[in-house]
Amino acid sequence: MNHHAPAPTLQHYTAFRTDDDIQGAVTQFLEDESHVLQGKTIHEGIGEISQWLGGMIQQEREGWAYKIKMSMQEIENHRREALKVQSVIQDCGRQLHLISECCNMDTKTLADIEQEEAKKALPMYIECVTDLINSLVEDRLECLQVLHIKYNDGSSICKMLKSYIQETQVNADNTRIDLTMRMEALEQKNKELTSEVRKLQKQVNNKQQDLDRLTNILQSVTEEKILGKKGGKHNGYSESMFPSIYDRASSPNSIRSYASSRDDKDIKITKEKLKKIKHSAKKLENSLQDALSQIDQFRKGSESTMKYSHASMIAHNMKIRPLHARTASSSDTESMRDGNTTIRRQLPQPPIQTNDNQELEVSAHTNVLQTPGKEGGKENERPPPAMKSKQPSKSKRRYQDSTVSRDSGDGSVQLRGDKTNTNHSCTFRTLVRSLDEIRTRKSYKKGGKVSKCLRCQKLFTLNDNHKKACRYHSRNKERREEYTNKGKLSRVNYVWQCCHQGGDNPGCCYGHHL
Repeated sequence: MNHHAPAPTLQHYTAFRTDDDIQGAVTQFLEDESHVLQGKTIHEGIGEISQWLGGMIQQEREGWAYKIKMSMQEIENHRREALKVQSVIQDCGRQLHLISECCNMDTKTLADIEQEEAKKALPMYIECVTDLINSLVEDRLECLQVLHIKYNDGSSICKMLKSYIQETQVNADNTRIDLTMRMEALEQKNKELTSEVRKLQKQVNNKQQDLDRLTNILQSVTEEKILGKKGGKHNGYSESMFPSIYDRASSPNSIRSYASSRDDKDIKITKEKLKKIKHSAKKLENSLQDALSQIDQFRKGSESTMKYSHASMIAHNMKIRPLHARTASSSDTESMRDGNTTIRRQLPQPPIQTNDNQELEVSAHTNVLQTPGKEGGKENERPPPAMKSKQPSKSKRRYQDSTVSRDSGDGSVQLRGDKTNTNHSCTFRTLVRSLDEIRTRKSYKKGGKVSKCLRCQKLFTLNDNHKKACRYHSRNKERREEYTNKGKLSRVNYVWQCCHQGGDNPGCCYGHHL
């Protein structure tokens, strides 16, 4: 066998150098187990087997050593990379924390993230930053909608906002300049209107003075005509007593001067005020017409006289003085001394040029003539009071012919009648009306002013308002304006037409305010 080819166990073992520990271990193993082996060939090949086995083990050791070395190198590389990644993660965590603080995120959430480990904190930071980015994207989209930009070219939102703000500022400056110019124009116009209003106010004051003068002229003309209708006797009056009245009434220049003064300047007013003035003038005309008709009735009633029986006078507790023995002048003087006579008559007005926008406020007061009476042989003249312009009601016109005053001392009743230039003082009709008035006054109850409901058409007073009235009397409000000394409107109030009280008043003797 020694001269043949080497055994397979001897092949390739010489390529490796076996370590001494491996070779000794293999040799010791084979010597210890040699008694088990049988055969001469095995005993002779123990050295070769040990060499072969030691070479194989050595080869395996070197392979594992190489693998371990490569593994350690790889581990070292991974460790270095891990350290780099850890530093990057820490930097990212710090940056995300700063971003979260700058964006005003919840401090409690940030504190919880800081307490976590780095590997858990990073995803939490990333989640917070993701929410922040979503909100920023939404804000960007809203900004684009506000700026009316449909297509986003990727430009910065700050640049777009800057351009939009600049454009808006330019438009605002232009608008401000336009408004400033308009305000200056309005101020100039306001000054012009103010000056015009002052001029018109002065004109109105002048026209009012002219109107007062014209009213005085009309009153004087009325007095003249009334005195002329007294029968030419003037009843104690003459032109010498009132020279100014007759001079002004007879001179046409006085009327022309007032009419010509109105032709110089025209006052522009609203149609509503002109309508109210026309209504007031119509009302004054009606009242004067009624007064004129009453004067005619007095004249007709005084012509037809009738003697009264003494029994009827005693039955009604009347004390009437004999009038047949008096003269015309004494009867007129006595009757005018006992009672006041109110005469209303339509007055002729001078021609006044007006237009649709011109306002004339005519005073509704005219003079009242009162015949002076004789007391102690001396004549006591009284100034004529102003004539009432309001139209008398039916009840007032019914008893206007004669009024009865009750004497508190002896209970006697004196008859006061309106006298004309006749010899007789009263008629049977006036006497009957006086008796009716006495009965009415006897049955009168104290309760305040007697009023008539506009809805239920019942007469009632303040005491029996809850009994007879329907308590729902609709009233309108009247506008009252207050002006300063300079003619400027300072205050506007709305009062009830029935009682001229404030709007917060719930009611009056006329009923509840609606």
